[in-house]
Amino acid sequence: MAHPQHGYDTPELRLRRLTECPPPHGTYPERTRSNLAHEVAHFAAEHELSDAWLDESGQCGASTKDNEKEANELGGALLVPAAAAKAHAISGGSSDELAEKYCVSVPMAEWRMRVSGGLIIAQRARAKRSRQ
Repeated sequence: MAHPQHGYDTPELRLRRLTECPPPHGTYPERTRSNLAHEVAHFAAEHELSDAWLDESGQCGASTKDNEKEANELGGALLVPAAAAKAHAISGGSSDELAEKYCVSVPMAEWRMRVSGGLIIAQRARAKRSRQ
């Protein structure tokens, strides 16, 4: 479906429109990468571009909460694969190290280590060793 105002109807043009939203002033490269991965995730997940994504002045808005959650999760996985985050956490690596390795923010690295299950596995392993 083409956007009524802009007429974008091909995947390439949809992606271009998604990434036209300017990042906030003072944005760090890691944040820009995260923003772009999030927008690419909308495209990869086949989310429909709709008027809901634009306000009355044509500025970028938001899609549905479910679409945003999907884009957050997939965008994070595009930047830091779950298997890598999990292995890093289990081996005792720090979020700072993971952030540097994958050029993401420390909060992104922490989140990926947590949602991968790696942090809880490492915590359980440490607790088990301390009881022995």
